[in-house]
Amino acid sequence: MTKVVAGIDIEVTDTVVSGFGPNKNGLCLLRIIKKEDKYIFVLTHSMERRSPSITDYIDDIAVTVCTDIFPNISRRKLVKIICASAWVEHWPKAIPMFGGSYAVICFDGRLNPAWSYASKEAIVDSLGISMDMLAGIPE
Repeated sequence: MTKVVAGIDIEVTDTVVSGFGPNKNGLCLLRIIKKEDKYIFVLTHSMERRSPSITDYIDDIAVTVCTDIFPNISRRKLVKIICASAWVEHWPKAIPMFGGSYAVICFDGRLNPAWSYASKEAIVDSLGISMDMLAGIPE
């Protein structure tokens, strides 16, 4: 789906990431927002089955997702893309402990992640997107 916001085409794609974790049984929802040449990846913990935490495997998930989008690039360029992209982890309200929260994930050049927790509104503002770009993601 493509939306036009303030004259800018924004492409939104929903998909699923599966197969991460020690038993390869990880599952999460992924919304890819492409705004001009920048990517925003919103990962939401799945409520459908017990799954390893996105938090524990975010670096592997980031590599898998970006390798699928950019299949023929070098590891060095892949790392640059991951580091330049915006990554958001979301826990639906039904998940104990972190339920209802959001975090922006930043990667360093070695793909070590760092989380900054913020409200949904603050994340939308910091990413320069509208609230409707997150519509339909499980609360």
